[in-house]
Parts: sequence; structure tokens; C-alpha cells
Amino acid sequence: MPSEEKLALINDIKRMMSVNTQRRSSYDSLGTHKLLDKLFMRLGLVIIIGLLGYLAIRDSNRNKKC
Repeated sequence: MPSEEKLALINDIKRMMSVNTQRRSSYDSLGTHKLLDKLFMRLGLVIIIGLLGYLAIRDSNRNKKC
């Protein structure tokens, strides 16, 4: 009986370790998602700053005509 319990415990540990290896691969994909999120956040900031700059230049050109 004790040997069967040990084998069951070893099998449980192996199964838990295999789940951990699967989680590591999902962590890698999470890392790429974080990278993409940072990239899109920076891209969004560049677009917003560019739009504000465009509006400032456009408004300054309108004021010169008056």
C-alpha cells in the first residue's frame, strides 16, 4: 500500500510540474502581449502629440491672416 501511495504522489507531482511548464509558455505569450501593449501606447501618444501639434500650427496660421 505505501508504495502505491508513493507512486500516486509522484504522479501527482509530475502532473503538477507539467502544468507549470505549460504556464511558462503562457507567460512568454504574456510578455509579448505586454510588449505589444507598450508599443501601441507609445504609438497612441505619438499620434496624440502629433495631432495637438497640427492643431497648434493650424490655429497659429489662422491668427496670422487676421
